[in-house]
Amino acid sequence: MRITAEKLLTYCILSLTLSLSARSHAASSLIDIKSIVSNAPRIEVKNTNATRFATNPSSFVEAAKKNNIPQREFKNLEGLKNGYYIIAGVFGEIGNAKKATYRLRKKGFDTNYISVPESGLNYVYLVYHEKWEDAIRACNNQFNGKYLDKVWIMNAQSSALPINHQFKQEKNTTTLLSPLSAKLKNKGESSVKSKSFLKTAEANNISTRKLSNIIGQKNGYYIISGVYSEKGNAKRMVQNLRKKGFKSDYFSNPENNLIYTYLEYHENWVNAIKPITSKFNGTFKSKVWILNIENASIKDKTDKINSKSFLQA
Repeated sequence: MRITAEKLLTYCILSLTLSLSARSHAASSLIDIKSIVSNAPRIEVKNTNATRFATNPSSFVEAAKKNNIPQREFKNLEGLKNGYYIIAGVFGEIGNAKKATYRLRKKGFDTNYISVPESGLNYVYLVYHEKWEDAIRACNNQFNGKYLDKVWIMNAQSSALPINHQFKQEKNTTTLLSPLSAKLKNKGESSVKSKSFLKTAEANNISTRKLSNIIGQKNGYYIISGVYSEKGNAKRMVQNLRKKGFKSDYFSNPENNLIYTYLEYHENWVNAIKPITSKFNGTFKSKVWILNIENASIKDKTDKINSKSFLQA
């Protein structure tokens, strides 16, 4: 078969056009694939998970447990922003909290302390984070090596209802109880004995606190040497105190899960004041304070149940 020069030229041009078109399409496809791979949102996927976890409190608890970081949840602390506070220490004396805050600020931390009137304790925090992921990360890297001591995370969460409004409701409810509430109120108010205790403690510059419903602890006066979030630290303190001859022990407060170590226990407040003023005959010179535990009696609990029935009637 004979092919003319004109047909041969046409054939060559057609083949060349098809070849160039195929190469162009292949290159275009390759560029699109590279673009998709290079722009894959790996970081965005991680952020998406973080946002989802942040709305789930159990995820924070699980993450803290996995990283061996103690955590506590505090609800409705008035004037405190919701978020995560990394706690360096808890102090019964506000002066000690201020000193710790000053030392930490000198190290470059944005430190402050939180006073909780109900417990009389002061919580010194290193830093505050809105997201729990940032708080966990800071604890894990030990604040870029700037703070190596043990810490724990306070998860502060307030309800939508303003605190002052809640207190107002409780106050009004108490007013409606009439004679029964008056009886309960009178029983709970300071007696002459407790007023004498508070006055004497103040005169001797001894701080005091009062707690109720501490299961397993006798009513009376406990000379507190320290407050801890870690049971191991509390046990070591008790061992050291027992070596010095003190009848020391510890107990937990179920309301805040903190552990209190005490040097001595006394049924009478006068006997609790005396050893502090003498600094335990020179055997213990560190700052201490007195915790007065007054657990409700069975009769008090019965009256409380009756008061609830009165309200519901």
